[in-house]
Amino acid sequence: MPRTLTKSRYLDGLRCPKLLWTRWNRPEAVPRPGEDRRPIIEAGRAVEQLARRIFPGAVEVPRFDNADEAVAATTHLLPRRVPLLEAAFSVAGRHCRVDVLLPAADEHWDLIEIKAGGKVRENHIRDLAFQYDTIIRAGLEIDRVHVVHLNSSYVRHGEIDITQLFTRVDVTDRVVRLAAYTDRTIQAMQELVAEGDPDTPIGSRCNVPHPCPLKPVCWGDLPANNVTLLHHGGRRIWELMDSGIFTMDQAPDDRLSKRQRIQKQTLATDKPHVDSDALRHWLDELVYPVYHLDFETMAPAMPAFDGVHPYQQIPFQYSLHIQHAPGAEPEHHEFLATEPGDPRPALTEALLADAGTEGTVLAWNMAFEKLVIEELAEADLVRAPRLMEVAKRLVDLITPFNAFMVHHPDQGGSCSLKAVLPAVTDLGYDDLNITAGAAATHSYERAMFGGIEPEERSRILSDLRAYCGRDTEAMIAILAWLYGTV
Repeated sequence: MPRTLTKSRYLDGLRCPKLLWTRWNRPEAVPRPGEDRRPIIEAGRAVEQLARRIFPGAVEVPRFDNADEAVAATTHLLPRRVPLLEAAFSVAGRHCRVDVLLPAADEHWDLIEIKAGGKVRENHIRDLAFQYDTIIRAGLEIDRVHVVHLNSSYVRHGEIDITQLFTRVDVTDRVVRLAAYTDRTIQAMQELVAEGDPDTPIGSRCNVPHPCPLKPVCWGDLPANNVTLLHHGGRRIWELMDSGIFTMDQAPDDRLSKRQRIQKQTLATDKPHVDSDALRHWLDELVYPVYHLDFETMAPAMPAFDGVHPYQQIPFQYSLHIQHAPGAEPEHHEFLATEPGDPRPALTEALLADAGTEGTVLAWNMAFEKLVIEELAEADLVRAPRLMEVAKRLVDLITPFNAFMVHHPDQGGSCSLKAVLPAVTDLGYDDLNITAGAAATHSYERAMFGGIEPEERSRILSDLRAYCGRDTEAMIAILAWLYGTV
């Protein structure tokens, strides 16, 4: 078996030896990225395609099934001294393709990596160190190393100005310093993949920068009520495991926080914890009518409308259930933009009409709803004062759970809506076609900009209404449960 390490596998190896070994020796055992990762991957590709326009006259090295053919094509193009896209290099058991190779002075080249994020991250430096080490070993002289990423402060006005949309950051010194250690790391990885499956313990790396594809495999044998489910467990989780403590009932109270002790107690008694006085005080602070509010948004990497910056949250939908008294039958109002174009003006008008001027506006994890409303106000100075009055009325329904006024043993240590709802009510999301916010965003973008058939578009819009409506129905049910506990 040829021992050629790509930069992707190199990053796998830095993260987890078991992930590298499995991808190398048993690639079929690694689950493919889930649907929640697809929009991120697609956004990255779109950003890269746009960023390439910064380099006029660039020539792309074709894709080949055989890496040697890509290397040969690169070697053929190098003497032309033009910007090269996807240049390929193989040497000393490693292979990489480079986003952009830019001619520099004295027959040198600049190495450029394009990233869809808004800043340089440590993983980018590791990626570039692998590329830098490979390229110089292949015989090229590298002058400077840059990361090109989106400029978070860019605001679109008219056509996108790609010279302003992107920022180029010189990371040469950081890459060169790290590259000094890269060769020995690569050699260690090449030895690792030739040996047996490593017994790598689980740890915080399993979730950073996103959940590892092997996590369901590596975590699959953990017992019920294991310590990874501790509320805000952090480093304490791994300290307990290192001590041979794997379940919450084994964890000594003096090694748990007050809230973790409450969580442990609810599991032992199989009964919810309720601080009646604190919860009653919180409920008494609600002002009726209560407006249960939830937004769905999209945050395109490339600003889609005037006045928008990269990754700005653009609301395209809301659900609003209004209760005029505790336990009263709710009335439902909703908005969903059904035509391409900036949805914010029509959504703002509808929201101000539906949200009234008095009463609590209840949201789950309200920081998000507050941000959306504040950015709507920034985009509409005429209606900004009224929008900010709505924002001032926001109250967070997650507070009784985050503050452990209440905690149900079935929450699994999480205070997310998806964890709390099935724990305290009979409601859930399994009967819906859209079951998560990321899927809602992706579905909406397909419906508006994907060129799909009218029937499918209509189905998606119906699914979106059901999903967003379920979120506010969930809030009503959870609030009713809270009233029932005091």
